[in-house]
Amino acid sequence: MTESLTIQEAIADSLIALVNAADGIDQRSFAELLEAESRRLAKGSRSGPQTHRSSMDADSQLQFT
Repeated sequence: MTESLTIQEAIADSLIALVNAADGIDQRSFAELLEAESRRLAKGSRSGPQTHRSSMDADSQLQFT
């Protein structure tokens, strides 16, 4: 089963928030990370962390399998 989340849904998700808290990641840092990566991917940059090659903007879906 695959579930898709927008960046805003991922930021607001309570389970993701619990995992982030356990990892010592505050919500603002997590949001900034997702938004920065979204902008980087939208520009087509190949530097920095990559999990896949599709472009993503703030309304894009994150894929979890």
